[in-house]
Amino acid sequence: MTVSGGEAGSNGGNIAVTNIGAQLIMTDATVANGTATNTGGNVYTLNVPTVTITGGAITGGTASNHGGNMYATHTSIVASRKLTMKEVTVSNGTAKNNGGNLYIAKVGVVKLENVTCENGIAKDSGSNVYLTLN
Repeated sequence: MTVSGGEAGSNGGNIAVTNIGAQLIMTDATVANGTATNTGGNVYTLNVPTVTITGGAITGGTASNHGGNMYATHTSIVASRKLTMKEVTVSNGTAKNNGGNLYIAKVGVVKLENVTCENGIAKDSGSNVYLTLN
């Protein structure tokens, strides 16, 4: 699957998933060149219990706030919520605040295995990865 060039007036330029019971599972996908006026230039998840991304690339996303390529968060911390990325390249993301490539907040379990995260730009913190429990 290839998704590219999306523009969102708020969150998730290419992909936005916001449902407490939903899952996002992507395998060997390319998500590229998305733009969001708020967060998650390419991918935005809110209250998604399981996010699994295996293989592929997330690249070239731009967000006016956080998470140039990907923004993953929850409204409250729950230990069972998981974000797993394996053998993924995340690159060339730009965020005006935090997390040029990845912004991850309030996720109980974060597993990044053989993930290449490079060339991110953030004006505040975490040019490539910004991880917080707040």
